[in-house]
Amino acid sequence: MHKASQLVPQRNNEYAMHTLNHLIPYPSFGVDYQSGVLPLDDLDTIAVSDSQFLFAANQMSAFLESQTHAAHPIVPTEEKSSLVFQTSGTLLEEEGYQLTITPQRCTIESSSSKGAFYAVQTLKQLYCDKTKSFPCCHIQDAPSLSWRGFLLDSTRSFCPVEDVYRILDLMACLKLNVLHWHISDDQGWRIALDSYPHLIDSSTSYYTKQEVQDLIAYGIEHNITIIPEIDMPGHFVAALYAYPQFSCTGGPFTVPHEAGIFLDVLCVGKDEALQFAKQVVEEICDLFPSSYIHLGGDEIPLVRWKSCPDCQKRMRDLHLPDERSLLRWFSNEMVKVAKAKGKQVILWDDFLNDQYDSSIITQIWNPLIETNQINPSDNARCIIKSDYFHTYLDMDHSMVSTKTVYQYGSAIQKDKKRGGPILGSEFLLWTEHIHTREERDSHLFPRLAAGAESLWTREELLDYKRFTKSFSKAYKKILMHPVTIAHRYAWDPPRLYQVIRNHLQKRRVHRNSIEAGITL
Repeated sequence: MHKASQLVPQRNNEYAMHTLNHLIPYPSFGVDYQSGVLPLDDLDTIAVSDSQFLFAANQMSAFLESQTHAAHPIVPTEEKSSLVFQTSGTLLEEEGYQLTITPQRCTIESSSSKGAFYAVQTLKQLYCDKTKSFPCCHIQDAPSLSWRGFLLDSTRSFCPVEDVYRILDLMACLKLNVLHWHISDDQGWRIALDSYPHLIDSSTSYYTKQEVQDLIAYGIEHNITIIPEIDMPGHFVAALYAYPQFSCTGGPFTVPHEAGIFLDVLCVGKDEALQFAKQVVEEICDLFPSSYIHLGGDEIPLVRWKSCPDCQKRMRDLHLPDERSLLRWFSNEMVKVAKAKGKQVILWDDFLNDQYDSSIITQIWNPLIETNQINPSDNARCIIKSDYFHTYLDMDHSMVSTKTVYQYGSAIQKDKKRGGPILGSEFLLWTEHIHTREERDSHLFPRLAAGAESLWTREELLDYKRFTKSFSKAYKKILMHPVTIAHRYAWDPPRLYQVIRNHLQKRRVHRNSIEAGITL
């Protein structure tokens, strides 16, 4: 009996160490393991010192109830509670937290609701189902980069509302905090607007304003900012299908189902077309409370403008030398509209230079133009990095491997330490060839988890071997929903195969860049 009683705590500690090593994202300041466990049965009430922690406390209460089938009331005093949320006595970053677990109590300290929420995500991962306990430890944690995003293309392939909620849940588990929502393109307009109700005629499926508002509220609760992208003046065929009078040619137009770069764009020479664009931007700004709006600005063939009398007249009236200057003028006009609504504009980096409004945030995607189009001395312009060959998760693993994704965050952190004006990064899922939940999942996982850790965890503590081991063994616990993941052998294909595939893909990107007028 004596020997058996000694083995039980030892096994508990072994399970605890096992659990502590399988955290994703791994805490930025590591994990201070301490012997012992806090049994789940010993947790009773949850004390909250500040009302800002109530949502996180309710999340924790629901989790505990799901494991014990017993209620864990939330109380205002911590005198006898075994799980406590309290304001940190030390200076913690907004998204940072301290988590201390002893055999008697679990204490979560943070300076904001965001930190408390992320502490709960870590605590859920720490729970050991085999021992029905939490391992004793001390964790201090905070993100390395403030902008940790995921782009969802709901245009090429519509993502049902319930699946968007699911994506928000999965992002929250991984401590991602920005959903870049691509909701308009050539292939469809996916959001209903009061000012131009026929826009949704181009789509069989779309989101109502109420559905959007509910998703925004859910995102805010889970520390995720939803940023809309209305791509203009290119990638605009769906809008021109509904309102052909705002084009250079007058139409009619057919909404394409295939991927590609299409010649028809918004006519910026017509006053009524400009008014259309301004009203759309204003209504989107009013609908989304985010401080940001993405206005695309990528892959814009300027062929129509060259032969359009209205666009040519606009250029003469404004004394503009060429169509690229007209594009710059249009973009700056839209920035004025967004600024009046208190928003900051994000644009893809295709045509940006130092003559564009300095408040525009650059999202860099095309490695062929990064050094040519972004002025190295233009330090005022903030940057979001989304390099095609590191973040495009719609591409096969043979072109963007899990290790490639993981290493990208490390490179960004190093750039930021050198003084670069980098906010962070986004990992992108375009859906021209992705149509089902299972297809989305297998493209995202494990790569999205790898990207999330690389943006959160301090560069010095990033360890790809630890990540792959953790994800393989614990992804079912780490992620809130069941997911379809790519086969293990596909995560990191042979290096030579990746090089060949990337070479072929770079040639395709180069062709597309020439076709879109990005590179000359």
